[in-house]
Amino acid sequence: PPGAAAATLPVPVAAGLAAAVAIAPGYDIDESPRTCEQPYNSLMTWRIQSFFVRRNHDLLKDKAGFDEAVRARTLPSLIRHSYGMAGYRSEADYMRDMDPKGALPHIRTPLLCINAISDPLAVAGGLKSVEPVFEASRHLVLAVTRTGSHLPFYEGLLRGRSWTERVSVEFISSCLSMNDPAPPWGQG
Repeated sequence: PPGAAAATLPVPVAAGLAAAVAIAPGYDIDESPRTCEQPYNSLMTWRIQSFFVRRNHDLLKDKAGFDEAVRARTLPSLIRHSYGMAGYRSEADYMRDMDPKGALPHIRTPLLCINAISDPLAVAGGLKSVEPVFEASRHLVLAVTRTGSHLPFYEGLLRGRSWTERVSVEFISSCLSMNDPAPPWGQG
């Protein structure tokens, strides 16, 4: 049902947004980390453990899955054991709500999703599974680049800057300036 995924989130969902941007969302979140190749898999696992899980030891230590997440050797294992730290009672509920694919058909706020085919986490296979949803909606825009990795999307050779900031501001500004609350793209 519409809004079912949002209703189960452990934090309130903001209402009244004029527009939104998602940079490098993962689709088919249960499958994407399994296809993440080394050394990216090990690096991401270590960084999440070091910069989030261990740093928040006192806050998270009593949550379900904490010890397993600290000992995880792969990204899929870390993700599977994160449900308790994210406020969920089960891995299944966590995995369902963390995958935006189920919520996309119900979105009525203009949303720009920016993904790269070179992204080792949000892999191209996941993109193919959501393309029909984007094509059927007048509220969703999917921008796919050949390169960009998981988040950088740099432009320029020296001191490259991420162009996603500029594009995101342009998209949101455009949506704010429109009189019609429904964006002019798409058919749905």
